[in-house]
Amino acid sequence: RQALVAALLYCFNPASVFMSAIYTEALFGFLSISGLLMLHGSASRWSFRWWASALLFAGCSATRSNGVVYVGYAMWEVLHSPAIALLFGGSSDVSCTCSSSSLHHVQRRAESRQSTREVVATLLCDVVGIVLYTSLVVLPVVVYQRWVLPRSLAACLTTCYAKLIHACVRACVRACV
Repeated sequence: RQALVAALLYCFNPASVFMSAIYTEALFGFLSISGLLMLHGSASRWSFRWWASALLFAGCSATRSNGVVYVGYAMWEVLHSPAIALLFGGSSDVSCTCSSSSLHHVQRRAESRQSTREVVATLLCDVVGIVLYTSLVVLPVVVYQRWVLPRSLAACLTTCYAKLIHACVRACVRACV
């Protein structure tokens, strides 16, 4: 019921005029909702759906630069992992967003006196994964900025230098005449 109401409010709001125009909002909305569905529907972290959400969020950040904010959803999932809950107190209340099977597996291993080395290895894998995920999502914005900024500055400087040289030549011609 809540999803239906949210979808109707998304479709029928005053800003939905921009969704039918030739702007990037419609593509951005499609990619962001698809990415959220992939991320939320993934059974475990680092699965195909997890990386598919990263690609969809990369499409969001290629469409509009504020798409990099979607990295926060992946970080939220990693910060609420069972390994973090075990490392910082062993409470399973913190890891409510994880699937119950992975939480049960981690709790069972904790009950059998799981070594700290295994927890740290899991955390290290999470850190490397989130760095790769973040890099993938932020990459389109970085590439765009790296590609556009020098070209726009070069065009501006070329135009400014051309105007300066033209003004200097005109001043020299007037001085000589």
